[in-house]
Amino acid sequence: YLELPKPACYIGRKPPPSIWRRCFLPEKSALCTQKDPVIDEVKMVVVQMRAVRRMRLQVGQEAYILPGTRLSIKCPVKFFPGSNLIWKHKGEGNLTFTGHLSNRASNRFVGKSGHLVIRRFSKIDAGEWRCHAGPEGTSAAIMLHYNLPSQGLSDWAARNAKRNTEMQNEDPAIVMTRQKLVQWVEGAWSNCSVPCGGRGVQTRNVRCELLDTGVYHVLDDSECQQQFLVKPKTQ
Repeated sequence: YLELPKPACYIGRKPPPSIWRRCFLPEKSALCTQKDPVIDEVKMVVVQMRAVRRMRLQVGQEAYILPGTRLSIKCPVKFFPGSNLIWKHKGEGNLTFTGHLSNRASNRFVGKSGHLVIRRFSKIDAGEWRCHAGPEGTSAAIMLHYNLPSQGLSDWAARNAKRNTEMQNEDPAIVMTRQKLVQWVEGAWSNCSVPCGGRGVQTRNVRCELLDTGVYHVLDDSECQQQFLVKPKTQ
């Protein structure tokens, strides 16, 4: 054969063949793209004050729930299939998605996306529910408390100065247009540190809260400060 210079190969106006090509090895590629599971948490206290049919919660929260409420609790996870999440509770054991419709008849089950459903909340459902991304993977929890209706309603009426008829309206058109109401909620003053004579100190809790129709949320102080609300004295 006769080896010619490269320009001679371009006479036919055809591009030269590639001297490399891509290869795909499934086992090796899976190791390169594998990431540890990440669960999205929401740090917030939620207190249900009025009876509602359903509440949606998320891991990271601490919730005070009235009996009989249907709960749907999300555990948003990345880099891990939601259907493989494991929910653990001290009294109820482990719950996973099974795909059987018969399990939907029980009071507690796990949906295909990995969310936990409690049909009717009761005392036995109180406590920590923790979702795990695999047996040894990362986890996140939500704390549920059993809240009595009498305690909730009396507290709600006494502590929220902005409570009015508009806030109690469940019309979706009213709910969608209602402005976000945040306020400082002042607790009761403690007893004086000096029982008789002298100069003592009294303290109290002041929290920033979001008002809603049937629940209130305890927020970070920065939420009220962004609304230019001056925090009352705590001492």
